[in-house]
Amino acid sequence: MSTATLSTSPTNAPPLSLDALEFVCTLVQNLSAIELDSSKGYLIEARLANLARQCGFVTSTKLVQELRSKRQPALVGQVVDAMTTNETSFFRDIHPFDALRTTVLPELRGLLGEQRELNIWSAACSSGQELYSIAMLLREHFPDFGSWNVKLLGTDLSDEILERAHKASFSQIEVNRGLVARLLIKYFERDGIKWQLRSDLKAMATFSKLNLIDR
Repeated sequence: MSTATLSTSPTNAPPLSLDALEFVCTLVQNLSAIELDSSKGYLIEARLANLARQCGFVTSTKLVQELRSKRQPALVGQVVDAMTTNETSFFRDIHPFDALRTTVLPELRGLLGEQRELNIWSAACSSGQELYSIAMLLREHFPDFGSWNVKLLGTDLSDEILERAHKASFSQIEVNRGLVARLLIKYFERDGIKWQLRSDLKAMATFSKLNLIDR
């Protein structure tokens, strides 16, 4: 998942009060379990300033005032999205994927051989790179799973990031992070300035909204 771009508040906009910052921190924690505190005021202000401009508010303070007075679900969701740092990459940290390849998937193949069904869940999937990495790993090292009922599910709380995951279209910077050239050429097609995942691999994964603190 790519990290959200930070932008600064307008120079003539007063900073958020400590009370407003604490309100935003509490709101975000209650709805997502993401822990922020007022010491990260610069981060909160920068992201709220960007959202305030998108939503037509003059300042971040006006946006927070709107939240406090009306609690519009759509706006609340946008604030939570704005506070989420979407960090991911293909074959992220590599060690989990090595463990899948050498230990986990071979053991599951033995345990589930009779029912021939495999379910893999990426609980906080971001823009999909890690789940699509698993799809590539299955194709590369476990071709016998092709005859199984394999379901790859990615969930996240951000509508915007799930839409990106579903599109499976990645920038040059994103494919450069963790994806070797051989796999890029094999499983992606050039689409303007983007790289589009091949449709047969894309079809292996489904994505759904889920907040992990919900029941």
